Amino acid sequence: MTTQLLIYERAVPISKQRHNDWSVKTGRNYDFARHVNSVPLVAAEFQAAAAEYAIVFAGTEKAVMPSVILGVRERENLYVSDDGVW
Repeated sequence: MTTQLLIYERAVPISKQRHNDWSVKTGRNYDFARHVNSVPLVAAEFQAAAAEYAIVFAGTEKAVMPSVILGVRERENLYVSDDGVW
């Protein structure tokens, strides 16, 4: 079965009460994406993505989503190294 939340284990709505003292942590470790083998795209991302990634149109007969391919096998991302570098 396809993971619908991609890189998120549990998505919750943001609230001031729950997330008041949270912040965004930046860095260069991409371990969170190690098991993501494709990522959906919007039309504005096509030109930049096409320079580096294969773009496919995947889905069902009723719903198709453009995506970039990051790995050939399930839970495989060939762009993230063992030490988390993209």
